[in-house]
Amino acid sequence: MNLAHFNSSFVLVSGPPGIGKTTFCQHLKAYFVKNGEKFASNSVYTRSILISYDEVIDKTIELELINQNLGNWKKSRNLIQILTMHLANYLNQACSENQSSFVDYLTNLDSLSRNENLNEKIIQNFIKTIQKQSSEYMPKSRQNQTFFVFFILDDIFYYENMRYTFFKTALESNFSSYYCLSFKAKSIDFLLFRNNSRDPDAKLSESIIRNIFDKFEYPDEVDWEKKFSKCELIDKNLHFNETLFEELTENLFQNHESFLAMKKEKIYQKQIEEKNRQNGETSCRNLVHQCDLILRRLVKENLVSANRSELNLISQKVNARKAQLLEAIKNPESEIHKKIFKLNDLCQIETELKKIFTHEI
Repeated sequence: MNLAHFNSSFVLVSGPPGIGKTTFCQHLKAYFVKNGEKFASNSVYTRSILISYDEVIDKTIELELINQNLGNWKKSRNLIQILTMHLANYLNQACSENQSSFVDYLTNLDSLSRNENLNEKIIQNFIKTIQKQSSEYMPKSRQNQTFFVFFILDDIFYYENMRYTFFKTALESNFSSYYCLSFKAKSIDFLLFRNNSRDPDAKLSESIIRNIFDKFEYPDEVDWEKKFSKCELIDKNLHFNETLFEELTENLFQNHESFLAMKKEKIYQKQIEEKNRQNGETSCRNLVHQCDLILRRLVKENLVSANRSELNLISQKVNARKAQLLEAIKNPESEIHKKIFKLNDLCQIETELKKIFTHEI
């Protein structure tokens, strides 16, 4: 039997270098591994996949990309978002009746690399990352269950647009949600102290840390993100316990429901807007048609009352005037259009058109 549902959430863990994101993510991952079956009583099997940007885009690749040009470095970060969504789609298919094997998924990933001219080293590192966790993906039982995967994304994510790509992807997917947990240092001194205690290979220059600290765009300052994020102010080393992760997991499930509700509301609003647009276009077409009929009558009246000797000249003149007015009525920016569309009934419209039509004849 197959799973009835697949759901996923992109959980971005962001913050400046040295604040403790990676350690936190590793503990969160360990919590999900240990407690993944805890939610099975509610027919929800919970899994997690930890994707650390520093592992996928290691220092060698990063320096190579930056030396090529900054654009390539930015593209490499977008690639992780593409690969994560590709994995989410695979897991969604694996839960459906049309199951695909993990081997098929890896083959498709290689194909994606060749067809899209993507960075092969990054893809290989991504594959290594998920292969280490692949045994944890699928639950033991699949019958009438919901399979929920938290994609834990460990990175600085210091600019709003770095996070927005995941928000947009979650919006466009029918099974994903978005959440950002951001750690905010109380002072630069705390970050510099933490940085100095790192291994030599992991240390960053003080100027980089100061630059990121000054420029960080936290989610609680961003309108689209406020509702689906949390900022934690950090002034000492992070401490981890079961209660912390239990509360976070509950928050993530609640956030998922809120995000899906927001998506439904957006879809509903789009449907209403589209319906109003179509009704508006129909109404506009009908009114233009009525104006055309009125103008035809006005042309006919002018021709009936014209002298035979002037008929050709008047015919050219009134037909040109009719065409000119009709084009103006069709143009939403014209004064005539605005005036006509404000009127409530055809009698008023006919009176106004007659006045305008005869003004220059």
